[in-house]
Amino acid sequence: MIRVLPVFILNVLCVTAFAQNIQLKDLVRDANFASQTSDHYKAYRLYKFVERKSPDVLVELGVSRYLHTLSVVSDVSEIRKFCREIESKVSKKYRDRLYYHCSKSLLSSSKTFGIKKMLSKISKNSRFYPFGQILLSTVYLGENDGLRCEKAIRSTRKELFVNQKIEDLYELSLARCSVASEKYDQALRHYQEVSQDSPHYFMALEEIGWIYFKKRDLERASEVYNVITAAYRAFESGQTQRVSDRMYYNIRYLRSYLDILRKDKFKESTRFLLLKKHVSEYRKKQDVFKPKMKKQVLRKVLKENEKWVDLASSDPLVLKYLNLVQIWTDNKMVVRLKKEIELIMAVTRENRRLKDFKIHLGVYPSQLKKLKTRLSKEIFKSHKKSIIAIDRKVKAIELKADMGELEVEWVNRNEGIRDANELLKSYLKSIKSVEDYIGSYSK
Repeated sequence: MIRVLPVFILNVLCVTAFAQNIQLKDLVRDANFASQTSDHYKAYRLYKFVERKSPDVLVELGVSRYLHTLSVVSDVSEIRKFCREIESKVSKKYRDRLYYHCSKSLLSSSKTFGIKKMLSKISKNSRFYPFGQILLSTVYLGENDGLRCEKAIRSTRKELFVNQKIEDLYELSLARCSVASEKYDQALRHYQEVSQDSPHYFMALEEIGWIYFKKRDLERASEVYNVITAAYRAFESGQTQRVSDRMYYNIRYLRSYLDILRKDKFKESTRFLLLKKHVSEYRKKQDVFKPKMKKQVLRKVLKENEKWVDLASSDPLVLKYLNLVQIWTDNKMVVRLKKEIELIMAVTRENRRLKDFKIHLGVYPSQLKKLKTRLSKEIFKSHKKSIIAIDRKVKAIELKADMGELEVEWVNRNEGIRDANELLKSYLKSIKSVEDYIGSYSK
């Protein structure tokens, strides 16, 4: 992804604002708003000015949004540089906040180098400590080190997680650490502690189903899958969606596969046939696969982004497209896409701002123009890759349904067990995304 830092003179806006006796805290609030509305070049200038005047104010009120802005207009090396250089300038009482948000930003960028050391600096008395331990367990889970993963969570008293209202993350993290250590009974106990009101509930329920599948407890696995499919169909009837399309169709495949292991020949064939039919119908309904709609998504992103207040309130077709990418592809792809779109929005806002300036701005306007051209090409490539990735994931379920029909006739029971182990291994890789753990929580 193309990312450049703005070279536009930092004091054009900031010095003027400061001369008008605008307080630094007000500048941070303005910067946060600019960052939230994808006006990242303005946000960057304001943040840099505050950083020079008072690192404490920046870290206290704006470090999370500033790190996000850096991730859009720059790259991970700038994030590391900022975190390294500001540490000695910040008062001790703000450092725990800095360590946590720097670690979270790096982990969200899939860069784990140095995170363990940074997290180890967070005081055990800090309210950021339990959140930091969740991040640390995520790092160890990514390394498939279930024992250290569990140790990171258990090093903190449960009541600290309860006080921060993240007890569900505590239980979910311990469950996943236990799975990584193949302690399946222990994992089940922790999964079952995740509240039904939690945004993580159906993730936990799906993973419970996998454990029962792994343990060959076919009846309980089937019961879990029935609950998930019922919740999805309740959404189709007008209730809030809590089960994603991808989870629903994958669960339906596994439930069909369970019938093979049960030797239920009538259900075997029927479930696979219906699954293939319904997945095919689902794919045909998705507008983003239609050539005309593919072009419309790109046109709206590249030509109409000036009308959007922020990415969350962009065009419905763009939001539908991003939602499909979120559901069907890996976290890395959707993060990249969103940052590319936010960057093109930032460039558009910056170009509009430059039109109001009468002073000579040097090569900056031409650099922005070149960036916009290159970025448009990058977004085109990323869009194409994401559509192909979604299409492959959906078609893969159709193909597995076809294979399931064949397997009804000739499956070897040992092969079935081997396949179950491979499915579990594949699934474990898919739950290591940091956003599963921290995406809903920002302090």
